[in-house]
Amino acid sequence: MRQGETLLVTDRHVVIAEIRQPTSAHARKVTRWEKWLTAQERAGQLRRATTDAPSWHVIAQLPRSTHPVDLQKLLDETRADRS
Repeated sequence: MRQGETLLVTDRHVVIAEIRQPTSAHARKVTRWEKWLTAQERAGQLRRATTDAPSWHVIAQLPRSTHPVDLQKLLDETRADRS
């Protein structure tokens, strides 16, 4: 359970319950936003960021491109690919 597994409880080969880690420390303090995020995550509509992702401070220190980027041209090419 600590690694995010979900335990399915079955009755005659029919899933009747799921056991998983709680989404927050106290269920009574879950906000509507947290409930919505959890529902979207369970439905597979989004995936939350992990804590091992680099911070913005680390990202800001990465070397910048030496080639200038024309964002408008890039957007136009992307939009052309969609049509």
